[in-house]
Amino acid sequence: MTDPNPTKTFNDGGLNPTPGMTSSGAAYNPNDAALEDGVDHPAREQGLRGAVRSDFENGRDWARQRAERARVRIADRPVESTVYALGVGVLIGLLLRR
Repeated sequence: MTDPNPTKTFNDGGLNPTPGMTSSGAAYNPNDAALEDGVDHPAREQGLRGAVRSDFENGRDWARQRAERARVRIADRPVESTVYALGVGVLIGLLLRR
């Protein structure tokens, strides 16, 4: 996850605060849109909205792949899948009845 507050103006190391410094002590370069610490910071390059959109698309792709895999497994073993679904349904019913 990306840092929601990318421009911290203090240093946790006990040094005097310096504008433009992050908690790690690396200087922020606004022209480069990245910290000079060698770490990739995609939220700073594409903005928070772009980073959230990218994360959402990645999550949607992951869910689609898992759903397709589940469909294939259910199609391969329909009776076993039905028995499992029935068992899960009975357990949920018992839990909700309490």
